[in-house]
Amino acid sequence: MNNNEVNNVQSKKNNQTIIVGVVIVVAVIAAVLIYLNFFKNKPLRCNMIQEDNGIGINSDFNLDYQGKKLKAMEMTMEIDLGENASYKDIILSQYKAKLGSQIDKINDEGGKASITSTDDTIKIEISADRSGVSTMLSTDSDDYSYDVMKKQIEKLGYTCK
Repeated sequence: MNNNEVNNVQSKKNNQTIIVGVVIVVAVIAAVLIYLNFFKNKPLRCNMIQEDNGIGINSDFNLDYQGKKLKAMEMTMEIDLGENASYKDIILSQYKAKLGSQIDKINDEGGKASITSTDDTIKIEISADRSGVSTMLSTDSDDYSYDVMKKQIEKLGYTCK
């Protein structure tokens, strides 16, 4: 083999190495993008603090996504009765009357929901899979995407991040 033939063979090998390298880089980038869009967990965390007639309400609404699919939700509402603690039983019965059917439905569908109280607080806790979201938000939309849910929760008065 003369020098030209040797150089041509080495040039073809170098080109093949570059092509293989580019293919590997493209495959890795594609795998990362697929992972980020379909498998990576993405949380939506929302909070609302309210004060009404001496009663403080701190609400947290958390949604967990795997890729673009909503997997689960948790909602906690802690109501500090403050100076209204003597009316706890009346306020508790009002919350139970207002939310009782929704809480029963979530529990019947495999979620966990409860209303509990201490001397001066009432706590509402809900955790459910995707099906419980429509029960809690009373939404008739089947679109549970991150952006749509964020807008709906913010419309209720929550601040989301």
